[in-house]
Amino acid sequence: MSPLTTKQAIYKFVKTPMVGGPWEQIRKRTASNSANLTFSGADFTDANLKNASFAGANVSEGIFEGADLTGADFTDARLHSATLKGAIIEGTDFTRANLTFASLRRTEGDAIYCNTIMPNGDTNDEDC
Repeated sequence: MSPLTTKQAIYKFVKTPMVGGPWEQIRKRTASNSANLTFSGADFTDANLKNASFAGANVSEGIFEGADLTGADFTDARLHSATLKGAIIEGTDFTRANLTFASLRRTEGDAIYCNTIMPNGDTNDEDC
């Protein structure tokens, strides 16, 4: 199976119904290829992204308002200026992620922060 192009991945994430078989297949394919993907500016508002992997991906200016990110993997991801307002981040892994200028207002749950650049530019090592 060949890797998704950036355009294909964004289209499939945004346009595919986020329940059932097709969504699970997209999530699995993208999980194995996310390091080379750019989701910059993609809108994931209210999406069910439980256990999804954005490891190494560029999700700068992505919109995750109200999304369920429980157990999602953002290790080494770039989330510069992303909006996670109201997102569920229980167990979400932000190890070495760049959250500079990201909005984390009203998020729910305890995420994993290790060598994470926080919205104010400080490094958070609380879970290392």
